[in-house]
Amino acid sequence: MNGNLEQIKQGAELASFWQCSSCYQFICVTYDFKIEIKGAVSGALFECFRQPVSVSPKTLSPEEKLERWGRVWLTVKFIKGKVCNW
Repeated sequence: MNGNLEQIKQGAELASFWQCSSCYQFICVTYDFKIEIKGAVSGALFECFRQPVSVSPKTLSPEEKLERWGRVWLTVKFIKGKVCNW
């Protein structure tokens, strides 16, 4: 089966979480800063290379979350196509 990206919101609904619509694997999280979209890829996708870094954003205020995301997340560009091929 092939899956497309499906957008979901959680918690304070600031960020967009993206999962495969076919297998429901969490792919990445993004936030639209208006000047650019920034995001982070799920560490679980890279477990074979390195241990993922765990974060606990629940302890941060909305302002602290946005400041942290702007500082540590990467610029994201969405390209139309498929996410996974199983």
